[in-house]
Amino acid sequence: MAFVPAPGYLPAYNPPLPYVAPVPGGLHPGMAIYVQGVVAHHAKSFRVNLASGPEEGADVALHVNPRFSGGVLVLNSRRGKHWGDEQRQDPQPLHPGGPFELVINVTPHGYRLLVNGSHYAEFPHRLPPETVGAVTVDGDLELHSASVLGGGGPCAPQCVPDMPQAIPSYPNFNLPVMGQPPTFHPVSGAAGGGLGSFWGAG
Repeated sequence: MAFVPAPGYLPAYNPPLPYVAPVPGGLHPGMAIYVQGVVAHHAKSFRVNLASGPEEGADVALHVNPRFSGGVLVLNSRRGKHWGDEQRQDPQPLHPGGPFELVINVTPHGYRLLVNGSHYAEFPHRLPPETVGAVTVDGDLELHSASVLGGGGPCAPQCVPDMPQAIPSYPNFNLPVMGQPPTFHPVSGAAGGGLGSFWGAG
């Protein structure tokens, strides 16, 4: 029988765009979303959405949208196909052609964004994080890796779509929850990136 890795421990490396990662059981405080890539040289914008599902028009609990023509990063949410008030962050730390790491920590009160290891912004919960069913990434970037870290929601591992149904034994089907925010550990050399610090790789 094949072992089914726990949701949240399945990082994607160099996935095609648009990228969609299911979030079984939704998001909960202590979890985090990790995105690493390179902004396209002639980028206009890209987006990371924490959405209720992968379909167009789904509710969006958090919309992260760097806009390079205006030099701002926009945070927002969407409920019932209606966008809320934009929270504009100016200046934004990303640059066309530059590598980046984005970590979105889920807190009891909202989302805490870290860009390249530094605290960048906070965004309050406008929709319950438990309603997030997918993380989507698309736009003008080269996506190197993406992962949902942590867990603890009510969804058992068999809720992962299209996975073999050999279920490992997790007490109460709960996954470990991160005890503290992830930290940025740049890796020297040609293989620049930070997921190695999470998974013990060199």
